[in-house]
Formats: sequence, C-alpha cells, structure tokens
Amino acid sequence: MKKLTLLMLGVFAFTFFAHAQDESTESAGVEFIMEDWHGAVAQAEETGKFLMLDAYTDWCYWCKVQDKNTFANLEMAAFIEEKFVPLKVNMEEGIGVELAAKFRVTGFPTLLFFNEQGQFVSSVVGYIQDLDKFKEMLEEVLAIEEEQPYAFDSKVLNPGFPQWYIDRYDPQLRRSNPTSAETVNAFLEEQEDLFSEVSWSVMYGFNNDLNEKYKDHFLDNVDRYKEIYQESEVSDVQYGIVMGVVRKAVDEKNDEVFAQALAMVDQYMPEEESIKTNMKFQYYQATENWRAFTEFAMGLLEEQGVEELTGLCNQVAWTLYLKCEDAECLQHAAAWMEKVCEIAPDFAFIDTYAALLYKTGEYTTAKTKAEWAIEVGKEAGDDVSGTEELLGKIEAAIAGDDD
Repeated sequence: MKKLTLLMLGVFAFTFFAHAQDESTESAGVEFIMEDWHGAVAQAEETGKFLMLDAYTDWCYWCKVQDKNTFANLEMAAFIEEKFVPLKVNMEEGIGVELAAKFRVTGFPTLLFFNEQGQFVSSVVGYIQDLDKFKEMLEEVLAIEEEQPYAFDSKVLNPGFPQWYIDRYDPQLRRSNPTSAETVNAFLEEQEDLFSEVSWSVMYGFNNDLNEKYKDHFLDNVDRYKEIYQESEVSDVQYGIVMGVVRKAVDEKNDEVFAQALAMVDQYMPEEESIKTNMKFQYYQATENWRAFTEFAMGLLEEQGVEELTGLCNQVAWTLYLKCEDAECLQHAAAWMEKVCEIAPDFAFIDTYAALLYKTGEYTTAKTKAEWAIEVGKEAGDDVSGTEELLGKIEAAIAGDDD
C-alpha cells in the first residue's frame, strides 16, 4: 500500500527541524484519545474500527491549522469518530518518540492509520486543505483490506533498533549527541539482512550518511524495497541520495556534478519530473546563478501558464526580490507578478509585486500597488506591517526623486 504523501497542491507540512510556534494545539470537534497508544490499539481491536493517529508536535504550525480547520469541523468530526478510533500523540515526548522511530515520522502533521488488527496500513504527511479531498483520503484508507500490508509487525515498537537510531527522534538528544556517518555504516556492515525493518529504518533515517556501498545497494534494489515498504519512503531515500549529489555540486559550483544528479533522477525516478524542477531551482539559487534561475522559471510559465503556477510565481519572485540584484531578472519577475495579481489579487501576491516595483525603481506604480496590498490585507485580516514599512520606503524614494 502506497503511503499518501501530499506536500503540494494545498498540502503543507514541516520537517522536525522547523522552528517553534507559540499557538495552542487545542481544538473542538474530534474527541481524541490523548497520548494513550496502547489504550487506543485495544479500543480499535474491541470495536473493529481503524485507528487514526494524529502525529503532532507543539511547534508545528500546520498541525494547529489542521486542528482548527479539519478536526474542528463538526461534519468531519462525526465521520472520523464513526469510522475510526482517533488518537493524538506528541511525537517528541514519551511514547511518541518510540512511535516516530518505529514508523519513521519526520514531517508534521502526519496521520498514521492502522487496521483493527493493529497493523499499519497507510500514512499521510502534510495538511490537506480541501475537506472533500481529506474525506476521500480517509475513504481510501478504509478500503484497504490487507491484514498486514508491510513486512513488519506494527505491534512490536522496537524490533532491535540501536539506541542512537531512537535518539534521532528525540529533539534534545538529536541536537546534543548527533550520530556520525561512521557509526551508521559500521552498523549496516554488521547486518546480515539489509532488507530487515531495522536496516531499512537506519538507511531511511540516515540516507545522507550512507557510503557508496550502501547507496549502490539501495539503488540496485529499489524495486525490492518498494515491495516490502512504502513506495513513498523508498522515493524519499532516492531523493535524499540525489540531493547529496546536488549538495556536492553546490559546494564545488560544478555544473557537471549537477548534471550527474539530474541523470540519476532520469535513471532511478523517471516519473518524478517535479523533483528535477525543485533541484534546478535549488541549484541555481544556491550558486546564485540568477539568470538561469529566472530563465528556468520563465520556461515553466510559458509551458504551463501563469494561472496554473501562481504560488510558484510568487515564491520565485520573492526569492529574486530578497537575493537578486540583476535588474533584468527583477523586471521579468515584476512582469509575471503583474499577471498573477490580475488572476489572483491576494495580499501576498500584490505585496511581492509592489516590492519588485520598488526595487526596480518604479516608485509611483509601486506606491499604488503597496496601498492596494495593504487594503486587501486588512480586509483579509493579514499582518500588513511589512507592507506599510515598504510603503514608507517607497514614499521616501519618491520624495528623494522630487528633491
């Protein structure tokens, strides 16, 4: 059964290296069992229901949004409570650390699903904004009939993990006592079965530290790993290995090494064209090749249309505003943001457009757009203080020109 990893098109998540937020995780609606893994498993077995585990952290912003917008929805709450035993566990405390290590939870929010036998059947990483799509996902989970879809027993939380592997999922120990690549590869060298749950978990959790022997082993046996573990987890490791090559290319500013990384995607993940897109943006940005960064974005917009990529347009344009001083690149970004604002006049988009106009010296138009952004932002309840500060800079620039 394929893991439902939804990180694009209205789905949002944080890795466990994100920064803390201060908001509460409390929500009305779904009445969750709190932190009691064993009790929830027992209840699922008794009632014959699937178990839904909401894996959260205190700092996860999208976890709080999910609580507020999804689990507080009364219709959704009624459906969940009818079909599932709902459990909520903090992945950075108590048994949550064990569960995170067992099920390799590194992004938040994550929903883990188990059948009435207590066996893991699927997971979703990220916040799904659309409630209809969220319910469709739940119905897909409920349709899973395999008693044990994967090659491990979900009820055995620790099948023999080394302590340093478990410590990786404890935020305090992860920071204070990081595991070396030498430790990881020495451990794998001792394993008789590199397809075991323990070996796989170590390779998954420390894919950036694998030496060439274990990278090659994994890449040569991708199909086998997909048969016994989640396909998306296997893709995660593939991506991690490829990104290791990208980091090397960035460090060396070496286009040939970067081309090798792109070739690896073609060889091992030919269906994942979006990965190459992300890689190119990351490489051009990291090497400060803003012409290539801008030209690549313009090619995507010409191919797919601005209306299909408004979010990407804004992200790329804002990056250029913050980091690029090339006037031609900034002018191109302003041109496509003008189209974006016509299609979707959202506060963030108009704010970016105004900022680009300011940076390219179009002060009069920038002032008009900044005022528009502030008006739209206030109506939507957004924080417009940054745009008000920008407007002050624009007005000062106009006054300076008049002098």
